[in-house]
Amino acid sequence: MNHPQIKYNDPEIDLQNPWIDDGLNRQEAANFLTNLLSKQEGSLTVCVNGAWGSGKTFMLRRWRQDLENQGFNAIYFNAWEDDFLDDPLIAIIGQLQQSLTKNQTNGFCQKLKKSILPIAMDVITSVARNRTGVDVKNITEKNWKSTSERALANYAKLIELRENLKKHLKELVDDNPVVPENSSDNHLPLFFIIDELDRCRPSFAIEVLERIKHLFQIPHIIFVLGIDRKQLGKSIQAVYGNIDVDNYLHRFIDLDFCMSQCNSEAFFNVLWKRYGIADYLREKAQQGNSNNLDINEGETFHQICQNLFLWHHFSLREIEQALKMYVLVLTTTEPHYFSWPLLAPVLIFLKIRNAELYENYLTNACTVADVVNAVIPQSQIGDDDWAYRIIPAAIYASRSSSHPQTEEEYAINSLIQDIKEQQKPSDSKYCARCLKNQSQKYYTDFVESFSQLQCGIFNQESYDPASLERLSRKIDLLMVKVRIF
Repeated sequence: MNHPQIKYNDPEIDLQNPWIDDGLNRQEAANFLTNLLSKQEGSLTVCVNGAWGSGKTFMLRRWRQDLENQGFNAIYFNAWEDDFLDDPLIAIIGQLQQSLTKNQTNGFCQKLKKSILPIAMDVITSVARNRTGVDVKNITEKNWKSTSERALANYAKLIELRENLKKHLKELVDDNPVVPENSSDNHLPLFFIIDELDRCRPSFAIEVLERIKHLFQIPHIIFVLGIDRKQLGKSIQAVYGNIDVDNYLHRFIDLDFCMSQCNSEAFFNVLWKRYGIADYLREKAQQGNSNNLDINEGETFHQICQNLFLWHHFSLREIEQALKMYVLVLTTTEPHYFSWPLLAPVLIFLKIRNAELYENYLTNACTVADVVNAVIPQSQIGDDDWAYRIIPAAIYASRSSSHPQTEEEYAINSLIQDIKEQQKPSDSKYCARCLKNQSQKYYTDFVESFSQLQCGIFNQESYDPASLERLSRKIDLLMVKVRIF
């Protein structure tokens, strides 16, 4: 059986249909950018701004393939992978040369290489001099008259090389031989997509912006920067202090495009599939001796999580963290062992949002009502949906037993008995807000759910203090296995 994975890798892009796995509908944003930018004639630097989890990298990688399929020259460069370099120009030039070698004639590449390599050598020389204190050129150019003359000559040469590079890159976009069907434009832009810039070390990120500004302001070359603008701003301030980040970035960026925040339910479903949870639970249910627990386990967890995420406005990062914890529970639970799909979302929620209450819940340092009140928001009380009664029932069952020994266990049993007899709970510190002033149907369903959970699901495993302890150990990275039959 293939176990769910704690970390997933971005799947390979389908070259013919790059949007085939677009669960967050990012193709719509890519199409908008294509239609907007393909008509631009001047040099342009565009910021695609999106917070973590917005699908920015997913979109940019597939957009590059989509652009190539439409006949554009498009380069994708993950800046974070190359920020070990002292100067990003080497990486940018390397990406350009790889792309041009693949797409252009050998004669043109050779001409472009003549303008690229001297600039790259100048960068390498400068880096070596800064690191060792030795000027590499002194080894072969001993006849230079003085340091000042050498510096002036280097500057003049660099300017000449920069202008040659601009000239040849302009020739590239002016003479682009590939034109999409039904297009009358003879000057298709070259798209250079730079992603993950906000994750780079601050000095490298700033140097990328500087290099683009000073070397690549060429008609029909469009730089697209995939960034989290807030995080990039912190990198800039780490170098320059408390400066006005927006004004600083305005020097480099001509157009801002903001990624819309994706729907949390859609994001959850995409991760559910990518982590392999759905496939694992399906295989688990198909094995011999399967029962309704195996079949409904994932669906129950999924539904409870969706409610919790919605009620408490979970961020995309928190949703991913929650699913990683669930994967941990599943990978430490052998097939046909119980994973408590009603209780697991509650513990995971508390672990992420209220670590102190999580610990108090496990050590009996709070009442069961405290936990329920934290999980069920005040604004949701009164809704008669399944989740509003089954979640409190699972929490109450996890802190009670058939043979009470503690004050809370006696109080819970008394509370349940009051609800059975009077159809409303007694007013005590063990009574959660969501149990007060409910309909008779709510109380009937709550007591029925509580009794089923406390007495055991299908007579196999109950929601009780022992199950709470075992489940928490899984979430806290302890390998504990609990057989359910």
